[in-house]
Formats: sequence, C-alpha cells, structure tokens
Amino acid sequence: MPLPTGTSPDDLVDVATARAWIGLPPLADGATDPVMQLAITAVSQRIATWCSRTFVPTAATEVYDGVGSALLCLRRFPIISLDSVVVDGVPAPLIEAGSMAYGVSHDGRRTLSYRGGEFSRGRQNVLIGYTAGLDPIPADIGMACLDWLAAGYLARGRSPDVVERKDGDSSEKYAASSATVTIRGRTVPMPASVYATLSQIQDNVPV
Repeated sequence: MPLPTGTSPDDLVDVATARAWIGLPPLADGATDPVMQLAITAVSQRIATWCSRTFVPTAATEVYDGVGSALLCLRRFPIISLDSVVVDGVPAPLIEAGSMAYGVSHDGRRTLSYRGGEFSRGRQNVLIGYTAGLDPIPADIGMACLDWLAAGYLARGRSPDVVERKDGDSSEKYAASSATVTIRGRTVPMPASVYATLSQIQDNVPV
C-alpha cells in the first residue's frame, strides 16, 4: 500500500518552513517534496500521540458518562466553541461563561459547567458537540516539530546503535543525545529541546 504524500489537517508546520529550517534550498515553483511532507505528517502525529492531545482546531462530537455533577471535563482542549449539549436525550441550553441563566457554559480550557442542572449519572448518556484546539499553532510547538524533523533528517543513514565513530585521531559523536533524552532513568525517544517543550503541554488528565 503506498504511503500518503499529501498534507494532513493535523500538520504543525509546512514543507517550505521545514526545508528552510533544515537548510535545504527552496522548491522551484510548482515543485513538491513528498518525502518531507510525509515526515512532517509523521512527526506531527507523533507529537499529538505523545502529548495525548490534538493541537490543530478540530470539531468533535463525543459521548461521555454522566458523573452526577454540574461539571464535566472534556477530552480535547482548549475549547474554542461549544456547539451542543444533550443529557439523557434532552438538549441543554448553551450560555456564556459568567451568565446567571440556566444552561451549560465552558471555561475556555476543558471544563463544562451546568448552571442550575447537572450531567446526571449514567453510562454514555451525555453527548457533546464542540470545537477545540489552538489557532494559530504556538511558536514553541511549531519549533518542537521542526527540531524533531531536523534530528531525524540529520540522523539519516546512521546506525541507531552507533554512539561514537573513530578514524585515527578524530572521532564523531552523534548518538542518543541527539535523538533521545533520559529523564529519571526513562529514555524518551525525542531530542532534549523537543522534550523540554512537549513535557509542559502533555495531557496527563484522565478523561
């Protein structure tokens, strides 16, 4: 099966930016770079998977278990817009944050608040339609993607097991530290600069 070569809606950077960061010449008008595009999509997906979250604005319809509380934590964040809330088959009115009216609002992060009501306890009885993500993508996340791309590009053709290569009086060291970082005895498969950014935005809240 052929690999995809087109852009993905979840890409964090574009081909022109990636090529410039790595030091490759600009593409001629009308030219494409399917290999770089594939790498961008792969690294963008890797970042989303490691952080357990989607950064590009995404519209979603999700089902939740009611918790018997006026508060409900959503899977995706930050919330951009709340489109619909249905509890036990009954649509709930949507209100602005801080409103004193009856209905559901969001805090702009990931929490819904049901003023005057509750997300009644039940199994898969709450249906939420909303849009969440970051627009635009913050510069530090874009740079993390570029740094990870550059590390992979510069490591092409190198054996992952080789840490140091010697030739007479000279030696070349390029290993693990450029592609992995060890934190408290655990090896994380990414450059240290990337880990420094992503570890701050990783989603560790079980929902």
